[in-house]
Amino acid sequence: MYKLKAVVIETDSRSRIKLKQAMAICGSFTSPVFCRDFTEGSAVIHGGSDYDVVFIAERAGPEHVAAFLEKARQSPYSKHAAYVIIQDASQKTRALVGAKVLDGIHAFLYEPYSVDDVISIARIAGQVKLSHLRAREKAAVTLVLKDSMIQIDKIALLQIRGNPVERELERLDKMCASLDKVKTLTPDLFGEAATAAFAQAPRPQSSVEYQEYGGVSRRVQAKLDEK
Repeated sequence: MYKLKAVVIETDSRSRIKLKQAMAICGSFTSPVFCRDFTEGSAVIHGGSDYDVVFIAERAGPEHVAAFLEKARQSPYSKHAAYVIIQDASQKTRALVGAKVLDGIHAFLYEPYSVDDVISIARIAGQVKLSHLRAREKAAVTLVLKDSMIQIDKIALLQIRGNPVERELERLDKMCASLDKVKTLTPDLFGEAATAAFAQAPRPQSSVEYQEYGGVSRRVQAKLDEK
């Protein structure tokens, strides 16, 4: 089972300990990083490691939370993370968190919370991670299909002219082989990507003015490698 990488910004030491214990019992997190303030938190999310979920205690004040969220969403290591606000249960009916902040929040963890509450947060974070991964990989598959269609047009034109196509068929095979890198490739995902690719497909070229294939498209690789 995949475990989530988490960072927690919590100013209260007792709350940090309680959440650490709950996360350990939950079993869905791997070595969560606990920060005492936003300065530590900012250093962590820009430190070179990807994070799947970011917990932020609201006790530091909504203005500080909003400022941190803006920076976190710009970091390539946490921009696709699920964001969770830790809030006292008595604040449920109070608008302490501004609308700007709410736009980027995926869940709230209300104190006092249970292990089951933390498990629910882990489930939401996993769904957010899968959603972002699926979107990036759908874009990559669409690019592969677009490149493949151009290559198929080239092969068809060469065949019409009676030219050999063996090398171009090998290149087409290499293009399609890049789909093996897509972790979430399912019939549904492929169907969605194919629909998008065909809808945006250019008209076939009338001359053999095609670029030589030089391996997996940089655009495709960029989508697959995107943080």
